[in-house]
Amino acid sequence: MDSIWRNLRIAFPEKGPSYIFYLRIRFFLHMIRLLLDWFRLEKISCNWLRRRSDFSLPLGEIEGLAQSPPVVFFTGHVGNWEMANIYGECISMRYGVLVREQRGFLAGMLARKREKRGFDLYYVGRNEKSMVRNGRKQALGIVIDHGVRSGIRVKFFSKGCFFPRGVIWLIRKLKARAVASFVVYPNQGKRYRLIIRDVSWQEDESDQELAQRFTDELEKVVRKFPAQYLWTFKRWKFSWEVKVLVLKDGRPGHWRQSLAFVEFLRRAFSDKVVSVEEVDLSGIESNLWARTLLTLASLSPSFLGWKLVQMALRGKAKKVLCQYADVVVSAGSSLAGLNVFLRRLNQCRSVIIMDPGWGLRRADLIIVPYHDRLKGRRIVPIPGALCFFDKEKAEKDATCLSIPNARVSVFIGGPIKGYEFESANIGLLLEELQIQGGEILITTSRRTPQWVEDMVRRGNWAYSVIANEYNPKGVVEAMMERSDRILVTADSISMISEALASNKPVGVWAPILPPGKHKDFLEGLFEKKWVIPVRDIGSLRTFFMREDLVRRPKNIDLLENIKKYIEL
Repeated sequence: MDSIWRNLRIAFPEKGPSYIFYLRIRFFLHMIRLLLDWFRLEKISCNWLRRRSDFSLPLGEIEGLAQSPPVVFFTGHVGNWEMANIYGECISMRYGVLVREQRGFLAGMLARKREKRGFDLYYVGRNEKSMVRNGRKQALGIVIDHGVRSGIRVKFFSKGCFFPRGVIWLIRKLKARAVASFVVYPNQGKRYRLIIRDVSWQEDESDQELAQRFTDELEKVVRKFPAQYLWTFKRWKFSWEVKVLVLKDGRPGHWRQSLAFVEFLRRAFSDKVVSVEEVDLSGIESNLWARTLLTLASLSPSFLGWKLVQMALRGKAKKVLCQYADVVVSAGSSLAGLNVFLRRLNQCRSVIIMDPGWGLRRADLIIVPYHDRLKGRRIVPIPGALCFFDKEKAEKDATCLSIPNARVSVFIGGPIKGYEFESANIGLLLEELQIQGGEILITTSRRTPQWVEDMVRRGNWAYSVIANEYNPKGVVEAMMERSDRILVTADSISMISEALASNKPVGVWAPILPPGKHKDFLEGLFEKKWVIPVRDIGSLRTFFMREDLVRRPKNIDLLENIKKYIEL
């Protein structure tokens, strides 16, 4: 049941839960009709079938397709694919079917009925040579939508999957005519409808182009008769594509952490193509009514949750609800309810960064800083804010910006509530740094006071940036890459976290500690010896001189947990 729901969401993301429920009911009714037809397959005569069928082409033209072998009729698990083989038998002198060996009552029954009709059965991996030999004198029937682990990359309903490479090989080997053949149950009219399309192909066409055209022919029929496709079939089980939906709450720090997770996901699943869709939901953080509705949606049935999300997000709901994603990512508590609801709606994976709040810890993976002190099976603690450090990109940026190699990179922040720069001795820090200026890369932030910027301008540094005047993209990562160690003021959790992600020794200028969560964060890092507290001039000089400064946190643990809990 879950696989049917998920497949229908992939194929028809713009449709609501009520439409999916409706399609599921019609699908089960279709399966009953299909099974009743299967039980009498060997008794169906060609004349009986013609009298009860409509044809997409004149019957004489259809019969003419099979009069000059080699010809390959390809179909999919839509309508009655076994009946499609009977049509192939009726319009050709001799007919063979390429099948996979399967176990079970239904598979055994179909195999016996195929043999009774006189089909030549060719099993995948067993008698391909005889199939190629006989294929020059007979028509062949092949089902093309098996969920293979590898093959030719195609898109089916805008979602990546693999097309069996052997089908293209066989058509090229035989230089056969390729014909799309589908038997469906029409809504009105006769009992069956045969849809035939001659798919011409050229020698210079690539395998990928040809496979995509075959897949498109199947998709056209499925879109017209959606209840007649075998939705229990795991067509996208081995997809080469991962679709990630990033929910933005309007806070840049949260957005950066979500994008950092996407980069870790790319590293964890390097064999897949990760595509990202961002949805801006700014304003939810301050809207208590919307947050309450989203929390209720996460606890409600799908059809009710759909309505609650529409009420909470209004016009923005369409972009969120009307697309499928394999992974939904958000940061903070404001969008955690929506994240959990989308997880259930899409039957996909859910990732929440930072504490989502009580009652919303039902995501597949929750990434939180150590100082939040959360524990649980799917909760992964990290040193601070989630950051991804791309070493290759940082080196490229450093070259473009002409940043020299230096001993220390220094990052100056700005005042925050309860933490003034005067009391934090920033002036004393800069005076001491100027003594070592030739070995230092230094930059300020947009929060840095004017008097600190003036002191930076007067210094003799290897490289300096005043962020309020000139702040080139990538300069922070580039400076970290070109230095041996990093010194950060205690006011910025995000900058300290990014410094840790660079895997360089990190010191924090902290004569006094900021209050609140900053203090908890820094004390946790000091306790684990992941950063060095630099509290005075003496410890600053020691930080400049010492080797083997610190035990660094391991990012590999996060990659392992992503593979463990996301399981794409």
